[in-house]
Amino acid sequence: MSAPTSAGERVIVIGAGMAAVRLVEQLVSAGSTTGTGSTTGVGPRVTVLGDEAHLPYNRILLSAVLEGTHRAESLTLRDAEWYAAHGVDLRLGVRVLEVDRAAREVLLADGERLPYDRVVLATGSIPTLPPIRGLVRMDGRLHDRVHAFRSLDDCRRLCAVLHEWDARGVTAQRRAVVVGGGLLGLQVARALGVRGVATELVEGGEHLRRSQVGTAAGGVIARQLRRLGTVVYTGA
Repeated sequence: MSAPTSAGERVIVIGAGMAAVRLVEQLVSAGSTTGTGSTTGVGPRVTVLGDEAHLPYNRILLSAVLEGTHRAESLTLRDAEWYAAHGVDLRLGVRVLEVDRAAREVLLADGERLPYDRVVLATGSIPTLPPIRGLVRMDGRLHDRVHAFRSLDDCRRLCAVLHEWDARGVTAQRRAVVVGGGLLGLQVARALGVRGVATELVEGGEHLRRSQVGTAAGGVIARQLRRLGTVVYTGA
């Protein structure tokens, strides 16, 4: 937001990830929300809209849940009571259809319209599926053996597969291919390796983490992964 909020302003935050929560925390710490935690009680009215059904959580640690070193519950950033105590209207499991700038309203998928004075977009990114045949069924759903990895639900579905393998005593057939050699792909590959899954990592660029580091550093990362037992393919 370009200027400080004023009393009574209706602020809608679209997205309920880490950035959204940090913004709300800053508004609360400045005493600029209308809830019981406010120092003035006359700040803006804040509404946070999230499409996931879970309380906002630390997405960076999803790979730690997959690895088994963290419980999913430990990723929650703030409990529901915190939002209520500070007058924050947290709405989960809702999807925004449109921002009507002329009417200054946010239209939800269920038809409800929420008036606003300011809108903050904190939606994060959406995982891009590569154009590879066989990933998606005819009905548009991912194949049962194909997993995206961005949300807590994605993580839990993959954990469920590992738990099923453990329960069945599957060892020789525990194999996975991770497509993408960015930070998230590396985290997933490491977590799967720790869980005893024979993992192969495929990166289309000439080296790992090509958006963040150079060729030499990417080579160092690849060597470390190979020492952990992960097979790495680049330029593939």
